[in-house]
Amino acid sequence: MREAPPDTTTLGDVLARRAESHHDALFLEFPASAFTFGEVDEQSDRVAQGLPAAGVATGEHVAVMLPNRPEIVFVTFALARIGAVTVLVNTAYHGPALRNVLAGSDCAALIVDSRYADRLPPVTAEVPDLRLTVVCAPGDRPAATGGSAAAPQGGRTVGWPDLMAHGAARPERCPSRHTSPGTRRRRPRPPPCHPAAT
Repeated sequence: MREAPPDTTTLGDVLARRAESHHDALFLEFPASAFTFGEVDEQSDRVAQGLPAAGVATGEHVAVMLPNRPEIVFVTFALARIGAVTVLVNTAYHGPALRNVLAGSDCAALIVDSRYADRLPPVTAEVPDLRLTVVCAPGDRPAATGGSAAAPQGGRTVGWPDLMAHGAARPERCPSRHTSPGTRRRRPRPPPCHPAAT
């Protein structure tokens, strides 16, 4: 009896299919913003383009230290699309607890809310494999689509707008999975990196 081939569908594929069938349907709603399936798909694509441009490779571990905000959803889908491993980090961690998570999970990159960034200097010196830190600050806005900034490289800190700019500048790396947006009614997209709900 022949075995069925394994299902290779990823979380990113699930979103892409939903964006095709329910492009304008509401998917995420926060106190200050709302996103359709199509908008989440597009934002996730931009992150999925920006992370490899910054040096994140398939199979690498990426720590995510974000509160309840839209970006954590975009990042989760993006990491699935590029085949990286998501390591969720408790936002209450600092000092030895934070160092142990980052070092013990072999993280090559960290995506962190700016409100937690002051916890990093005493920790990252003891995490030699950490090459990239992406800092997401409340009120950050992505650069305009078609930006041409140079891709970030090496062990350094990159702002969220820079990461998103590289995604916008390289659409061929992660092509749109739905028809032209000109054929659909689109609601205005709010800027990313809204403050977490209080």
